[in-house]
Amino acid sequence: MSLSRKSLVLLVLITFAICFYLFATYTDIVPTLLPFSVLVPGDVSAVWSRGPHHYREANADESTTGVPEFAASFSECTTGAASAHVRNTTTDVANSTVSNNQNTSDVISSELHQNTDMMGQCNRLPFLACDQTKMNVSVTKQFRVSVLRRPSWMQAFSFHQCEYPNCLFDDSQVTEDTDLVILYVGGLNDNYRPPKRWPHERYAAAVWESPHHTGASFLYDSHSVWNHAFNLTATYRTDSDIFIPYSRLRFQPKPVKERPNYGEIAKMKNKTAAWFVSNCKTQSRREDYVKEMQKYIDVDIYGACGQPCSKDNPDCLAQLPWQYMFYLSFENSICTDYVTEKLFKLFEPEMHIVPVVRGGANYDRHLPKDTVVNAANFKSAKDLALHLKTLAGDWKAYSKLLEYKDMYRSDSSQGIDGIACIACKFLNTKPVESKVYDMKAWMGDNHCREPNDIT
Repeated sequence: MSLSRKSLVLLVLITFAICFYLFATYTDIVPTLLPFSVLVPGDVSAVWSRGPHHYREANADESTTGVPEFAASFSECTTGAASAHVRNTTTDVANSTVSNNQNTSDVISSELHQNTDMMGQCNRLPFLACDQTKMNVSVTKQFRVSVLRRPSWMQAFSFHQCEYPNCLFDDSQVTEDTDLVILYVGGLNDNYRPPKRWPHERYAAAVWESPHHTGASFLYDSHSVWNHAFNLTATYRTDSDIFIPYSRLRFQPKPVKERPNYGEIAKMKNKTAAWFVSNCKTQSRREDYVKEMQKYIDVDIYGACGQPCSKDNPDCLAQLPWQYMFYLSFENSICTDYVTEKLFKLFEPEMHIVPVVRGGANYDRHLPKDTVVNAANFKSAKDLALHLKTLAGDWKAYSKLLEYKDMYRSDSSQGIDGIACIACKFLNTKPVESKVYDMKAWMGDNHCREPNDIT
């Protein structure tokens, strides 16, 4: 069947449009005219270029220290909005830092070096909170959740504000209708006996202390009645069935024009490192590590192990972001994935200080890049101290690192403060598995190590 003149012209135009789209997408030309640009914080548009596996920034403003206003947001992981991670090393950061006199409206076009599969990105970084696209969830079924041995700091569960609100809470009470029993195992011994247990009920072992401070009998005795009593784990460990960290980080950068002058903040600081600590003798030997660091840089110690100053004292905390360049977030135990609130508190608003971390977690793998200085990347306390000294002497490199770190905020609702919602979502989205844990092997055996990085 022959085509009419108008149909032929229309076909040619469609073919041309498709060819132009493919050409613009897979070349270095930034297709700013394409209709699917995404508006993100800071009024910056991120558009596809070089196909679906690469992103390119377009019209990205530059801040006073040279950090781009990112053409991406972690708030819509499932829509493909790009991650805005800077992949420069410290040296690259220093070399690329621009003058403070440069106009913040300067336009840059820099290649993003982050994998742009955002759902995969969120899955790979367990301490990164990402908003998922909310679905219309059927909540016709109700689940009952009970908590046994609920510690005083844990609030009674409320599900009204949860993504999945179809759970009911029973405090310290288990019935035949209970679906999930969360049992806090800190200090658990064989003298504690739970109520009657029905075959369909799933028991989850919950704890947020390291094995060195859990005090549960099954950690030391494989014959403990609790060693094979749990079907699930609900802990800070990333391989838990129900992963509940102390907190998570959320990508929330301020627009460029609302950010402080990080160059001036860096120049204002006159001290290198601070450390608040109350436990003076630890498995990680952090006290010995810091003592070694003090041979090369100034480290001011506060709390029970140093100068009198409580970490809960607002006057003590107020001086941190303005006087000190680094805060030592050193864990008391070097155990798998053990990261406590001391790190996440440094991501509160106006906490303009760079965290230095030391512990058993794989910080490089589990946290957004360049948000912390990881002691594991240095052979000894001396090497770390000398690295901090170098950074402290280069205000441009330091200010850029600080500005990038400040683009993240702690969100405890995605961690320990959101236990109820996390548990209810688990019941709604995870299939029932028939398994029983050997808790001594899972939590106790070979999950903590002795330090070998002090000297």
